[in-house]
Amino acid sequence: MTLLLPQLLLGVVLLLFPRTWMQKVVKIAKRQKKKAGVERLKDPWKNKEPGDPAVDFKTEFTKFRNYLDLLRAAVGSVAIWGGFGYSAAVAGGGIKGLAVKAVIMLVGVVIQATRLSGGRFSFFPPIFFVAGLLLGVCGWEVAVFAFILTWAMHGMVRNASWFLTLNAAVVYGFGAFFQGIFSLTVMLAAGLVFLPVLLSLLANRPLLIYTSRGGGK
Repeated sequence: MTLLLPQLLLGVVLLLFPRTWMQKVVKIAKRQKKKAGVERLKDPWKNKEPGDPAVDFKTEFTKFRNYLDLLRAAVGSVAIWGGFGYSAAVAGGGIKGLAVKAVIMLVGVVIQATRLSGGRFSFFPPIFFVAGLLLGVCGWEVAVFAFILTWAMHGMVRNASWFLTLNAAVVYGFGAFFQGIFSLTVMLAAGLVFLPVLLSLLANRPLLIYTSRGGGK
């Protein structure tokens, strides 16, 4: 197994950087930008009860930090797995090398999907983060087509858990088509998408939606 340490470090930092840390930077930028009433109109989820689990296209695609999640996950995953002309930071090693990369991805998703506040864990759907991960794990074809199709079908599901479940199924479907039904990377990719749902089920708590009050816009 060959390790490109600078590239590996870059990937690890990008993937394990908690979304909540970005909140401090965004708060500074927004502190003098908006009044509460105006912000409420522009973010309709604040008109609902905290923790409303539904996923809304317009709301999610107007959250700047979602694009940051997508970008850093994409760059981090490509750094670890390689692609687009770049060598993998963890190359070779067979199952051992695959396990190392898988652990980094799994830890990254867990960090993005969980928050500890007041001694309690809350769980959130890192939808754009896992979409970025797929770029390195299973290639742009699966990542792009799965992202588009899942959002095209998102009106069929009623909450974040079902959204990610649908996303995982679509990822596996496209992955099986492009790379084979027994591909380990395809199985890993689908598992990464479904992981937040599994965590919420094990904890018997719903997946919440990121908001400025309940988890950061």
